[in-house]
Amino acid sequence: MSRNENFLDAALLRTMTLLSTLNVAAELAFGMRERKAGRDPAAENEDAVVRPELEDLCTTLRTLTFQLESSSALTTLVDTSDAAAVQAFSVQRYVDLVRLQKTNQLLHRMHQHLLSLYPAIDESLAEEARLLEIACAAARDAEPQYFAEQLHPFLQQLKPFLRAVSSS
Repeated sequence: MSRNENFLDAALLRTMTLLSTLNVAAELAFGMRERKAGRDPAAENEDAVVRPELEDLCTTLRTLTFQLESSSALTTLVDTSDAAAVQAFSVQRYVDLVRLQKTNQLLHRMHQHLLSLYPAIDESLAEEARLLEIACAAARDAEPQYFAEQLHPFLQQLKPFLRAVSSS
């Protein structure tokens, strides 16, 4: 291994450590803000509280979907003979995994909110949220060689689901 490759490996490790630390800090800060505001995502809430939160979740999930699709399209262009490109791909894959983890968490919250609205909404919508949560976790946990084939169907299922939630 050359000196340059060692430097790239060390830089990659530092980058991923920093990203992990920032992600944990952001999640903790979000949880603290939610608790201080008196919101408990596990509690059943009234329609007037849940519906705006569902729309916010849909907006955030649409953004994450777009980011994951964009990243997926770009990573197909990686030159595997270029060490720096492979390192950048590794960082991007890590960011995608963080996005999928966030997507999974948001789908879980959405499922809880949809259950709060039952029977005012069709129970199949809440069930679809639960199934999408499982599909998201499968994509996140997939072996690297199967990542794309797990991710793409999940994203294609997520888009019409978000439209259905927004129109419910």
